[in-house]
Amino acid sequence: MMHQCDYCCWYNERYGNCDCPYVMKKLSCDKAKKEKERSEIRIMKSKQVLSIEQMKHLQELGLNTSDASMYWKRVSHGSRIDDKSKGKSYETLPAYTLQDILDKLPTLIIISSDFYKICIEPSCGYWDIYYYKSDATELISKKSENIIDVAYDMLCWCIENGYIKKEGE
Repeated sequence: MMHQCDYCCWYNERYGNCDCPYVMKKLSCDKAKKEKERSEIRIMKSKQVLSIEQMKHLQELGLNTSDASMYWKRVSHGSRIDDKSKGKSYETLPAYTLQDILDKLPTLIIISSDFYKICIEPSCGYWDIYYYKSDATELISKKSENIIDVAYDMLCWCIENGYIKKEGE
């Protein structure tokens, strides 16, 4: 019998344990939990590109993303779930890398006679990206544990505030 679940149907996240009634199920649950933790660690350590949702959000903000250096590729089997056609087609979706985002971010924002430079630095377990003047006055600051996510947040802010041109501008 196959054991199928988030960890398993008996796993109690609140208490972090499994109440499986059978020894074999408990072993399967423990194995599923360890595999989930390992895959989450791999994902957290190796995020190389923005997610499909993040890329769609950038497009909704009006950013032309056709210059992405990488692409998500997914198989499209047909228009319906029960489509039995043998032909496979592929859909490609742009995916920004950290370098793509950094290339988009302005290195300098000028407001009236004030010049704000970009700064990117690690700080106590998270990444900080901010724009600041020579007198250390901050214009905006974004923080995240993952550098690509904080760069994405700053990119969104720059688009929303008109510091990055939208498609057609």
